[in-house]
Amino acid sequence: ASPSTRSIITEFNQAFGGRHYVWDPLNHSDLIEGQRLSFGEAVVPHFHFDKARMIVSIDADFLGAWHMTVTNNRQFSRARKNIETMPRFVMFDSNFSLSGANADIRFKIKPSQQIKVALGLAAEVVKLGATFPGGAPARALLDQHANAAQELGIDAAIFTEVARDLWDNRGQGLVLA
Repeated sequence: ASPSTRSIITEFNQAFGGRHYVWDPLNHSDLIEGQRLSFGEAVVPHFHFDKARMIVSIDADFLGAWHMTVTNNRQFSRARKNIETMPRFVMFDSNFSLSGANADIRFKIKPSQQIKVALGLAAEVVKLGATFPGGAPARALLDQHANAAQELGIDAAIFTEVARDLWDNRGQGLVLA
């Protein structure tokens, strides 16, 4: 909730001795916690598919069943109307999904391979020049996933190309997992 909404709720509770409870049938606690750990704010992120130049999804069916699908569909379809400016979309999918059906490139993975894909792409992007916080422990973790493409049974050149597209479109890329 916004600061003004929280203020109104607090004032109401104080005036009437109330308590405020929230129930969300579509729980996004994993997204919220990820945002808190990454950026210091516990919020539900809003992605801008219409502003992205490169989209990589790791088992996140953002068009079919994952976080704000109506908004995602509108933005994604708007972004993909012009073939000259449309973003490239790569999907790592453990089940055939609506998002996977719309991907430019779709890789079949097992659910247990999601972290291997994420860390493998991170390792490739670091090779291209990106910095990765965490010092030696983080570097050691990424080094363990330096051969992720081979372990996933994915053509290494294509996997590296996906990472290069992310690096080349830094600031305008989305990685969803």
